[in-house]
Amino acid sequence: FDVNGSVDESVQAAATAKFFGADHHIVTVTSDMLWQDLPRIIAACDDPTNDYALVPCWFLAKKTREIGLKLVLCGEGGDEMLGGYGRYRRALRPWWLGGREINPDRLMPDFGFKITAPAQPAPDEKSWSALQTIQARDVKYWMPDDLLLKVDRMLMAHGVEGRTPFIDQVFSRYNFYLADKFKLKHKLGKYILREWLWRRMPTYPHASRKQGFTVPIGAWLMNEQTRIDPILLAQPCLNAINGPKVLSAALNAKSDNAGLLRWRLLAYAVWYKAHIDGVKPLADENLWAYMAR
Repeated sequence: FDVNGSVDESVQAAATAKFFGADHHIVTVTSDMLWQDLPRIIAACDDPTNDYALVPCWFLAKKTREIGLKLVLCGEGGDEMLGGYGRYRRALRPWWLGGREINPDRLMPDFGFKITAPAQPAPDEKSWSALQTIQARDVKYWMPDDLLLKVDRMLMAHGVEGRTPFIDQVFSRYNFYLADKFKLKHKLGKYILREWLWRRMPTYPHASRKQGFTVPIGAWLMNEQTRIDPILLAQPCLNAINGPKVLSAALNAKSDNAGLLRWRLLAYAVWYKAHIDGVKPLADENLWAYMAR
């Protein structure tokens, strides 16, 4: 990304590609690219979503098609099947060591009902470990309602199909029932996968910490705050939710999450315009021109 201090795994990715003899391409996502393509990114998602990882997924898919590929393998499901998230480890710690319970409700918007448990619990659910219980929540809700939706929509918008080997039925079931020690060990997740990688690539930094797919969306939006805020304040769909005064107060409040707040509001406003108002983005129409229509 074009923001100093943002996640950059390009050096590590290039080394991995070189080891396997892969044809490697680096995609640098800039704010100009975001403003140019955002109407089509949000419109392609069909369902309303505020996952900012849509943005890099869109540009990866775009590059994939440009170089002539129509079918790709994706990594979705690796963290859920093999305990890759840091929040899994935090949830398993006792509270006096900083442990925090994962509430499944936080994974879904509040539609007026609470998620308590899968509708059809597995016969052996009572024997699940605490880690498996958390994994099962993510597999039932987080993956189909966000991760898989996101990657499918972004790829198919460019005519690219994605395959997700980590959630192959046989493979995923085997991984789910692995003992916790094969997933979490030495404060690292996906431990059995790291061990396999270490045997294939002894010099690879297999003990490095996981980096999330973090996008500098907050920095991008705050840099354009003077252009974005008037657009948000003028949206009937946003004012209808809490009223103009509440919306204005939220945008004027000083907060570390000010950029993320604007992203969520903007993503919803663009989605509403495309799918409820029926204003379809034109092929080369940037955000500013689209929202002015």
